Amino acid sequence: MTKPVVRQFFKNTFVSYLTAGLTMTITLVFTPYLISMLGKERYGIWQLSFSLIGYMALANLGMKQSLVRYYSKYYATDDWDGVNGIYNAAVRIYAGLASIILILTPIVAFLILPGFKIEADMFRTAQVVVVTLGIAQTANLFFVPFSAIGGFHRFDISNYFRIARAVLEPLTIVVVLELGRGLQTMAWAILGLTMVYWLSINVYRARAFPKMALTLGKIDRENYRLLFGYGIVAFLIMITNFMIYHTDNLVIGWFLPMEFVAVYAVASGISTKIRGVIGLMSVPLVPTISHFEAQQDFDRIRTIYRKAMRYLYFVAGVATLTTVFFGGPFILLWVGDGFTDSIPVLLTLMLGSAIAYPQLIANSILYGLSKHKIVFYVHLGEALSNLGLSVVLIHYLGIVGVAWGTTIPQLVIYSVVYPLAFQRVIGGKASQFYANATRSLLVAAVITAPTAWVMRTVLPPDTWLVWLIDCSVVSLAGLAGLFLFVLEPEDRTRLVAKIRSTLGRQSDKG
Repeated sequence: MTKPVVRQFFKNTFVSYLTAGLTMTITLVFTPYLISMLGKERYGIWQLSFSLIGYMALANLGMKQSLVRYYSKYYATDDWDGVNGIYNAAVRIYAGLASIILILTPIVAFLILPGFKIEADMFRTAQVVVVTLGIAQTANLFFVPFSAIGGFHRFDISNYFRIARAVLEPLTIVVVLELGRGLQTMAWAILGLTMVYWLSINVYRARAFPKMALTLGKIDRENYRLLFGYGIVAFLIMITNFMIYHTDNLVIGWFLPMEFVAVYAVASGISTKIRGVIGLMSVPLVPTISHFEAQQDFDRIRTIYRKAMRYLYFVAGVATLTTVFFGGPFILLWVGDGFTDSIPVLLTLMLGSAIAYPQLIANSILYGLSKHKIVFYVHLGEALSNLGLSVVLIHYLGIVGVAWGTTIPQLVIYSVVYPLAFQRVIGGKASQFYANATRSLLVAAVITAPTAWVMRTVLPPDTWLVWLIDCSVVSLAGLAGLFLFVLEPEDRTRLVAKIRSTLGRQSDKG
């Protein structure tokens, strides 16, 4: 059963990258349109509303990660009684958690929102948007146990649904705006699409895994203990993650006008997308690690980690340096001269990304082994440092100070603290980790920096066509470097064989 699991993991990863590529393309096309139609202030309100509602996902209490962990654990041994025990307990838990969201929504809209610098004529609209998105977040929570197919290694199917949602949401918003409607109607459209999305996934889950059965009988307390025991730590990690990735907008919105939220959101959005691309492998990795842990195959787990770190640090290095050279021109081409202040924010945020983002793989391994408490401690230190530095530095450096508040903790924690702690947990050697990471980053720098400098000098990226040519050349150089200098021999041989096999099949068809 190992080979199908590994094969499905790579399929999940491939489809995840496909989804990310599509969503990034949609964001690239859609964001300038949205800003032009809404203006900086309304766009800032839209982004702030999502940040506020994002905090409500904390009511999840880490249960989603628990489901992936235990669905995959019992599925690995074909224990459907175990799967259904977790499923039935989760349905009851999530019904209660969704109720919490409904209670929190008006509190946020009527008690917390007034603290932000929102113009009086837009305040009522902002409240309606927050309430509507809060109801959508309620649905996001309620339907999780009914539709959590990632625990059965079907992240590919989940991504197909995400692709449909990623396409339909902007198209619907375009229709709304072209009809002359505004933020309120946009929020209602998001709510309607959210309901369709979750109901569709649930229909697939019911047909694909008919052995899952909802009963109204008494639930074994052990299932509650398992879910909460694993989930409470995941919940604490969620809190720290929201502090790290959502607090910046709140800090800026508290101290500065809404237009600065929009300026910062453009830069942080690019950084977040890059983080998502680098970390895509980490999401489907959790059930895979849990599967191997159930089979006591720890050597394979250590091999996965070693290779993932080697490859992802190279990818992170290439992505970071490419952004340093071409991120500024991208912003100017994308959203215009009115967002020049986003450029130093982006460059600052990218300094820590090459070090921090590949560690998402380590997070997933610890989740899969139920040893994710270390992730909480590390993220707590990062979150508190981020918040404290951002509040202080915003008074001296403005929104760039908030970016430094994110970057400085990343540089310290993910170059020293986390690698040492993780190696101790899995029994690995820190020296091997540093050797692999350093080599990958150096190879990325040697290949990417000169290529990017030459391309930007010879072909200044002042149009979209030239920008695409420049980045394509740099990306091709990066792929060549990955193949020649970073891939391990067995993986290089396997890749060549796969390419030849695919070309052979295409030739036969021809």
